[in-house]
Amino acid sequence: MAGNAFVTLFNLIRIKEEDHNGRRTNRWANADILPVLPENRNYTIKTYMGFCRAAFGMYGSYFVVVLKCFGNIIYSGIQCYWGGIAIRVMLSAIFPSYHRMRNTLPEGANITTNDLIGTMIYWVVFVGMLCVPPHKLQGFFLTSFIGVSLTIIGMFIWAMAANHGAGDLVAPTLKLSSGDTAFQFIQAVCTMATTYCGVSIRHADWTRYTKTPSAARWGIWVGCPLSVSVAAMFGIFITSATRSIYGQIIWQPMTLLAHIQKVDYSATTRAGTFFAGLGWFMSQLAVRRTLAHHDMWRILTQN
Repeated sequence: MAGNAFVTLFNLIRIKEEDHNGRRTNRWANADILPVLPENRNYTIKTYMGFCRAAFGMYGSYFVVVLKCFGNIIYSGIQCYWGGIAIRVMLSAIFPSYHRMRNTLPEGANITTNDLIGTMIYWVVFVGMLCVPPHKLQGFFLTSFIGVSLTIIGMFIWAMAANHGAGDLVAPTLKLSSGDTAFQFIQAVCTMATTYCGVSIRHADWTRYTKTPSAARWGIWVGCPLSVSVAAMFGIFITSATRSIYGQIIWQPMTLLAHIQKVDYSATTRAGTFFAGLGWFMSQLAVRRTLAHHDMWRILTQN
C-alpha cells in the first residue's frame, strides 16, 4: 500500500519526457535549465527592484563569504566565552585558590578574572585544534558526543535526586487559552528551527567527507532534530529542578555548574562539577570546530 502511494506521488512530481516549444524534455534538459526562449524573457527593471539576485559570480561570491565570516566571528566569541566558563569550572574544582580568586576587573567588563583566564585557555586549545585536518577529527567528535551525552544524563539524575522531582516549571499553574497555547507552540517550533538554520548552512562543509552519499542522511534527518529536542527536554527538567533548589532559573549549564560550586564546595561537588565541566568543554570545542572558518580559509588561500 505504501509502495503504491510512493509510486503515485513520484509519477506526479517527476519530469515527463515531452516536448515544450519544440524542445525535448528529459533528465538532462528541461525548461528550468535550458536557455530561456526570447518570448519568455519578459522581466524588466521593475522586476529586479524588489529582490536580490542569487547568483553573484565567482568573485562576487566573496561578498557573501565575507558576510558569513562576520557571523563566524560573532558566534566564535559566544562559544569561546562558554568554553571559558567550562574551563573555569574545571580549574575551580581542582584548585581552591582559583575558585577563591579575587576579581580584578571592573563590573562593566561583564566578566570576572577567572572567567577571562578560562576563556584565554579555551582559545589556545581551540587554535591548536585548527591544526588538525578535518578528516582526522571523527574520533574526537564521537568522544565529545558521548561525553556531553553522559554529562547531560548525569546532571539530570542529580537534579531529580536532589530536588526529589522535576519542580514547578514542568507542571505550571498558569492557565493559557487555546490561542495562547497555539502561539507558544508555534514560537517554540520557530525557536527550534533557528537552530537548524545555523547548522544547515554548514552541512556541505562536512558531508563532503562521507564515504557514501547516504552516510550523512541519518545524522541530518534523525540525529540533528532528535539530539536537539532531547537535549532541550533534559534542560527543561534540570532547570525546573534547580529552580526549586536554588530559587532562581539558571538555563546555561556552565553557569549552573559555577553556581553549584559557589553554594557547595565540598569534595563531592568538586568532583562532579569537574567531570561535568569537562563534558561541556569538549562539547564547546566540537561545536566550535564544526563551524570553524571554512569560509575564511577560502578567502585567505593564495591563488
